[in-house]
Amino acid sequence: MVLCGACASASFGGFFSAHEASVSGEYPAEPVVPPQPTTIELEYCKACGLIRQVPDRTIRLNYDRIVRGTAKQLPDYAEEIFAALPRLGVQSTDLILEVGANEGTFLRQLRDRGYQNLLGVEPSKGLADYSRQSGLDILDTYFDQRLAAEIRATRGPARAVICRHTLEHVPDIFEFTRAIADVLADDGVSLIEVPDADWVVTNLFAHEIWDEHITYFRTKSLRRLLERCGLSTIELRRMRFRDTRNLLCWSTPAEGDVSLRRSAR
Repeated sequence: MVLCGACASASFGGFFSAHEASVSGEYPAEPVVPPQPTTIELEYCKACGLIRQVPDRTIRLNYDRIVRGTAKQLPDYAEEIFAALPRLGVQSTDLILEVGANEGTFLRQLRDRGYQNLLGVEPSKGLADYSRQSGLDILDTYFDQRLAAEIRATRGPARAVICRHTLEHVPDIFEFTRAIADVLADDGVSLIEVPDADWVVTNLFAHEIWDEHITYFRTKSLRRLLERCGLSTIELRRMRFRDTRNLLCWSTPAEGDVSLRRSAR
């Protein structure tokens, strides 16, 4: 039994199964033999409510080859995210790391607002190259604890880590989130944004359950995951975006600057 990545529980129950689900992610330029449909099978943690693909049947995609940009998906509440950074003490010269930078839209927005020390991590070679064309500093690899240690050694700890709509695609959410905690400065802040599973289940079941999403978070499961990784939640909000809803969670190292927790309220 693979324990729950959020709370380490071993108690899971069946949740959902789709035997003729479409495969997404890779879009060849020329017509080819249609891809075979896949099976998406989900289970839920009885302790914290986390929903995940059944571990021994998890669909794993090669994100090196995916070139689907998300520029048009920047939410209308993005201005609130940008405004939160100075409120939480992030200065223009502080290192800001975006994990899952896609084609660089969010980093360019930060640069336009005067932030000068920006770094992105994006496994898609095509999307990373596109970002570099606009002068962004991008590492085209997967983010893990090894890379977090390398960044910390060569660039210093990050004052802010931004991870938007990436965590739900990651097979090992504990190792990935632990890496975010590892790279953060003692007084750093992280933002994790994921789809809100409560909204998905209640309103958009078929729309948001797809092969690329390995994990679906509720507020309780997201808090538990951060706690296990040494991060303290300072602000957790539900935000509507088009016909769905997202969770936005700001956190700081558990032993970090308590003044950040006050400023987030």
